[in-house]
Amino acid sequence: LPDGSVLLLDALSRAEGRYFATRREVHLIEGAGFFEVAHDADRPFTVQAGRVRVIVLGTRFGVELTPLAGGGERVAVQVESGRVRVESLDGLPAQDLGAGDSLRLEGAVAAVTSVTPAEAAAWRHGELVFTDATLGEALERLSRYTTTALVATPEAAALALNGRVRVAQASAWLAALPRAMPVRLQPNPAGDG
Repeated sequence: LPDGSVLLLDALSRAEGRYFATRREVHLIEGAGFFEVAHDADRPFTVQAGRVRVIVLGTRFGVELTPLAGGGERVAVQVESGRVRVESLDGLPAQDLGAGDSLRLEGAVAAVTSVTPAEAAAWRHGELVFTDATLGEALERLSRYTTTALVATPEAAALALNGRVRVAQASAWLAALPRAMPVRLQPNPAGDG
């Protein structure tokens, strides 16, 4: 970026940046981005993702915006190093996050967990990490890297999932699912999943 900051975008992701004399702003329109922000006390750096604003205090962090099937969105913020402040337009109190913190916001619900530095925006390293996720969320996320849509029945989509997937080995991970979960794989007769 013009100020020396670095923005990496994940597959099927879009962002728009604007720089002003007194502030720097990035709007994450969809997908996920990882930010390495150059410190400039006179021009704060903020990231807007849906109804969440991340105010940077000089750091390396990831932000992911995911639309939810029933409407609304989920925003995840993972801090690799430094500090950020996360504010929600849904009335939740602001949260200060430091290195190793992860915040997941869905509407008026927020949950803070810990991550290792390698898990912050793990897609940068060709991995997806799922913690307290569902199979439906994992398939939706993995779909960014496939040529066909990955879908599940509502019952299968609701199954709890924790784990990690190497994006390059997504086919093998999918093939192994029936051995780990009560599911079976079948091609979509319409040919799109």
